[in-house]
Amino acid sequence: MAAIPPAGLYPWDQASALSSDFLATCLKWPVTPAAPDLGSAYPDVPVLILSGREDLRTPLEQARTVAANYPHAVLRSFADAGHDVIDGPAGARAALDARRFLSFGPVTR
Repeated sequence: MAAIPPAGLYPWDQASALSSDFLATCLKWPVTPAAPDLGSAYPDVPVLILSGREDLRTPLEQARTVAANYPHAVLRSFADAGHDVIDGPAGARAALDARRFLSFGPVTR
């Protein structure tokens, strides 16, 4: 296993990361397999993706990758949110987007 540069441990420093049992749990997680080849385009269905820009688990870049697969995807990102967008400071705005989406109303890109 290669050494992780200090920036790769963000938001922790090396001492905090090494003393945390959170990172030990991550080491036990299985390697993510490559995405399966679906053999065709993704379905042309409405998609709403809510993404927190502070999300360490599923970064905005991954949300953009998912959105690119759907012709009519709407990606909303929130600067003041992490992984749980609905329950954070952006919750009211995200919930409004979700209600509009589910009632076939406009959701601004």
